[in-house]
Amino acid sequence: MRKGKILAALITSLVMCAMISMTALAEGEPDGLELGSVVVVEDVEVGASGHGTIQIHPTVFDAVYANNALIPLSFDIRCFGNDLETYTIRIYKGDTSTNNYELVALQSAAFDNEKSSKTISYNWDTRDTSKITEGTYTIVCTSYYYTANGSQMVNGEDTAQITIEDYHRVLDRQFVSRLYEKVLERTVDATGLAEWSNGLYDGKLTGAKVVQNIFESQEFINKEKTDEEYIQLLYQAVFDRPADQPGMETWLGVFEQGMSRTYVLWGFMESTEFAQMCENYSIVKGSITLTENRDQNAGITAFVSRLYNLALDRKPDVAGLNDWTGRLLKKKETPKQVAWGFVFSKEMNDRNLSDTEFVTLLYRTMLNREPETVGLQDWVGRLQDKSYTRQGIFDGFADSVEFANIVSSYGIK
Repeated sequence: MRKGKILAALITSLVMCAMISMTALAEGEPDGLELGSVVVVEDVEVGASGHGTIQIHPTVFDAVYANNALIPLSFDIRCFGNDLETYTIRIYKGDTSTNNYELVALQSAAFDNEKSSKTISYNWDTRDTSKITEGTYTIVCTSYYYTANGSQMVNGEDTAQITIEDYHRVLDRQFVSRLYEKVLERTVDATGLAEWSNGLYDGKLTGAKVVQNIFESQEFINKEKTDEEYIQLLYQAVFDRPADQPGMETWLGVFEQGMSRTYVLWGFMESTEFAQMCENYSIVKGSITLTENRDQNAGITAFVSRLYNLALDRKPDVAGLNDWTGRLLKKKETPKQVAWGFVFSKEMNDRNLSDTEFVTLLYRTMLNREPETVGLQDWVGRLQDKSYTRQGIFDGFADSVEFANIVSSYGIK
């Protein structure tokens, strides 16, 4: 008689499980949840008349998760030794207190036949981001037990709501937070985080533009970083590594040629390493726009900077460098005319160079070498006997093959 009851209960249980599965299939696909881990908390010292229960772990309530991942959801289970008792876990998209919800994941299982309290973790597969989108989700877990006649009864039910975010939004915030820590050397504030990450998510900003805005912010400018410190920060922020010595020397050389920090930043933004970083964060790389004349052609800028260094014996000022490079870029003046502007400038005239000093300067500036004794004496003699003016001697140097080769070496035509 006892065996018959047990058999009847077992048959009823199987029938009920089949009914549950059929219901699940009617409501939605019964998948997306797989058992991950099981941790026994303690043995349960109770009588056999108890019924298994399942409750959502407190850490799950009101939690926020990103999709495109296997999300571990924890549940507290009490087993009383009856493995015919079952539980189900359902996840609905929406709020089950309204009529606007949809079953997106389900799992059914039997309680263990050993008495114990356990915390189990089910991994929710949210990698189908077309199905598991942003919004509110409701988790409902229900435990069932069986009466003496084999009828299934609901023993308990627990419900919790969670929020799913688009993983792109999370990655955008991580990208911005990292830049603040690397570049501004502080934790990102809520306003800055929202502004830059929302701009990335909405497609109004690119990775390159966010990097530029942070590096060119007043907060960063106020730090008054040296060129070497600036380059080191770029390596850390963009390449996620310290600067190597050859790279450091190359970029310092770019600064010596007169290029701006924006130009150097542009170089980092165009690198394959930055492209890979943007891919890792699933953001659009984009690019930045170079607006200064000195940043449009490195060869022309280096040529003009050379004139500042050799003719005026100083580093170029930004306004002057943009002016002279602009004249060459727009072909308003030739390299010879630009060189003339330096050699016969008021700044040069105020130096009151002697004839020997003037000719020596032409050798260095126009021929890129020190004068030989015979040539120097010849040119100085022509000035002193007034057979040549300084303008005439300049033309001789400027029209030489040597000066043409210098111009060509900077890629200027």
